[in-house]
Amino acid sequence: MENRATVLETGEQASEMDLSILIVNWNSGDFLRRCLESLEAQREEGVHFEVIVVDNASIDGSAEGLDRLFPWVKFIWNKYNYGFAKATNQAYRLSRGRYVMTLNPDTYLVPGCLGRKIKFVYSLLRILLEGFYADDLDF
Repeated sequence: MENRATVLETGEQASEMDLSILIVNWNSGDFLRRCLESLEAQREEGVHFEVIVVDNASIDGSAEGLDRLFPWVKFIWNKYNYGFAKATNQAYRLSRGRYVMTLNPDTYLVPGCLGRKIKFVYSLLRILLEGFYADDLDF
């Protein structure tokens, strides 16, 4: 496996997207805006991530204007409510992250949590790969 340093290991800009966060919205009221605000705060934490929101034809105005408030978020505007699975697949097809995470629009992330989660995943992978190479390969 190729050894790729990330922004979390080197302090430099990662060449790849660490994480894609997929959010499916349907009439979630003000929750979606608050969720995106909490994600915006994570941008300063050193994790290279993208956010893709699929709005499933909300009629409550929950997604209106958010593309202007959060220009770094990708939005997909469905004309119909296709349901959670199809909307998630739509977002997944656009995702570029090394890892993909779905997030409900009523979620609020505390500062630093994405960085801690990504570091945890990387450390688990490193442990698994080092253990695999050291103990299980028989040439």
